[in-house]
Amino acid sequence: SANGLSESQISLGLGIAVQTVKDHRLEAKRKLGAPSLSDAMVTGIKTGDISVESIEPGNYDPSRLDSLSDRQREIYLAIVENNGFVPYKEIAPRLGIAEQTLRNLCGKIFRNLGIHSRRQALAAHIKTNSASSA
Repeated sequence: SANGLSESQISLGLGIAVQTVKDHRLEAKRKLGAPSLSDAMVTGIKTGDISVESIEPGNYDPSRLDSLSDRQREIYLAIVENNGFVPYKEIAPRLGIAEQTLRNLCGKIFRNLGIHSRRQALAAHIKTNSASSA
């Protein structure tokens, strides 16, 4: 979902059919050669087709990273490593946990950071690192 909105909400907001929203998403993934919207977003950022500043990171507050436990921080960094290209099913075994456990823990971590999705976590991470390296 874009900025946490469902396809129905997007279609209502734009005044277009839900199927049109789905078609545009599929077209974006196809053009960028990405298997998912998150991958398409990262590819777009890398190619300069998408500005990091255009991605809404929710209510992310980088100072909240300090409130995470060492394990939560390890999980968060594993999620955003390699610009988010590593799927949950590959991250979970490296962390010694089941994929569903990882997904559950990510939900808690994301709530603690004021974000709602892996896409927002990635956008927030990229923005934070861009700002600190500038």
